[in-house]
Amino acid sequence: FTVSLFYNDKVKKTITSPNDARLVRVPLDFTIPTTETNTTAEIKIKVTTPTESSEKLTNINIYQDVIASDSATGKIATKKAKKKTALVAVLCVLAVIAVVVAVVVIILWLRK
Repeated sequence: FTVSLFYNDKVKKTITSPNDARLVRVPLDFTIPTTETNTTAEIKIKVTTPTESSEKLTNINIYQDVIASDSATGKIATKKAKKKTALVAVLCVLAVIAVVVAVVVIILWLRK
């Protein structure tokens, strides 16, 4: 028989073993990718023999680190770009205020 492990419809592992005993243990393991952006996943175990086929389906919840999740989706780059844009805007406003203050000081100085 053949046992296959599917993660979101992608084959992650396939093991073929002879059915010599009444009870057969088949170790299955898999690793969730670090770039995973979904919060849920579908796990399917499919057992195929020459005469029949059976499968078991289950859903799992994926709890991710916030920074890893943001990094995988590109949100960190977006956040950095927004911070840079905000910093440039603040510096432009400060430059305009400095020019206005300088003009006012020059006008008041010339009136004396």
